[in-house]
Amino acid sequence: MKKKALACILAAVMLSGIFGGCGSKPADKTLKVFYWDDLETSTDLTTQQFKAAVDKFNEADNGYQIEMTTSDISNYYIKLNALVAADDMPDVFMCHPGNLMRNAAESGVLMELDDILKKDGWYDTFNPAYFDSLKYGGKIVGLPVEAASACVFYNKDIFAAAGAEIPTTWEEFLDVCQKIRDAGYAPIVTSGTEDWVIGILGGYLSDRNGGSVNAIVDGTLEWTDSSFVEAGNCLLELVDNGYFQDGYLGDSNGQMTTKFITGQAGMMVTGSWAISDINGVESTVADIAGVFPFPAIGGASDANRWIIKTDNICIDHDTENLDAAVEFLKILTGEEIQRNFAEIAGRLPILRNLEINYDKAPVQLKELSDYMADMTGSFGYFNETLSSETGSEFNNAILTIALKQATPEDAFMRVKEVSDEEKAR
Repeated sequence: MKKKALACILAAVMLSGIFGGCGSKPADKTLKVFYWDDLETSTDLTTQQFKAAVDKFNEADNGYQIEMTTSDISNYYIKLNALVAADDMPDVFMCHPGNLMRNAAESGVLMELDDILKKDGWYDTFNPAYFDSLKYGGKIVGLPVEAASACVFYNKDIFAAAGAEIPTTWEEFLDVCQKIRDAGYAPIVTSGTEDWVIGILGGYLSDRNGGSVNAIVDGTLEWTDSSFVEAGNCLLELVDNGYFQDGYLGDSNGQMTTKFITGQAGMMVTGSWAISDINGVESTVADIAGVFPFPAIGGASDANRWIIKTDNICIDHDTENLDAAVEFLKILTGEEIQRNFAEIAGRLPILRNLEINYDKAPVQLKELSDYMADMTGSFGYFNETLSSETGSEFNNAILTIALKQATPEDAFMRVKEVSDEEKAR
């Protein structure tokens, strides 16, 4: 009982610092919204478009004002879990797909949205493919807000100085890395302190070697398969040849991104959300940064398979402000805001027939869209597609291989052990 009481006190203390008043004018009621960036201070272009949706809702004569609550992304789920534990949920909140959304659904806090989406043809405005990863028990429990694909960003000026061309194979990729290194630049930037970043690279290395995350989930492939060992060996080629930036194991995602957008590196493997940073106020590479797909590895590898994810928004299952929540979500997923997500922030659209003026949009979005027109398949980020502990251990395996704390064989054997332990519970 003492432990339970203490947990409640701690949750209450945390919650007292989470929700604060926000709004442009007085209103009879408030709609609580929880987001993973500071709307007032952030220079992130995606965040600014989310703020535009909040402002549009607040300016409407609907008797509501949004009470905005924010957190940095690294602490977001800690705070969200505290809200779940204290049964003090916001009306509307963000959630990633995969295991994080499954966890939220299993806790019973997500509203089923199928009937709501069927009204007024709202569902038909979306690209239906994005709902595949937003279902629990066959029911839609989240709405896509914007989409991102993992890709290779490159500095066109550095490529030109190094005499490098866009690679389509692993051998060509390694050759480009060496040319960039010889030209005096870091070939690739990544992050060792946030293992999900290097985990994106690990996901592509695995898939291109035949290690399909979907096959792992379906049970048709084991973690002991040689494809994962080969992925680890490819990673070691990058490490052993010094193709990452100096100090990469101590760099955060933010530090990594800063090094790329200030012209210190030739390439960056990350999500297309980085288009926002590339075109932000601190960037010097907005006009010279390009995009290409992660190259093929081996003759049977398909370089037209892309890692894709959505950032999503959910409604609390027992909100007392459902109509207001739906109104806000319709603004957020409506054509005006969605067009701004694409043309200003460079995000992939989630609407079915959204017209985008690519002359206004960041050049990287047009390049990415052109490449993805030839997409033959997609898969999710490994850490989000897999169950929670297994996904975390996959990222850890990639990092420990880079650190040379484990061989590829031992690292993926550990992933198998964690996966087997989870299944046995």
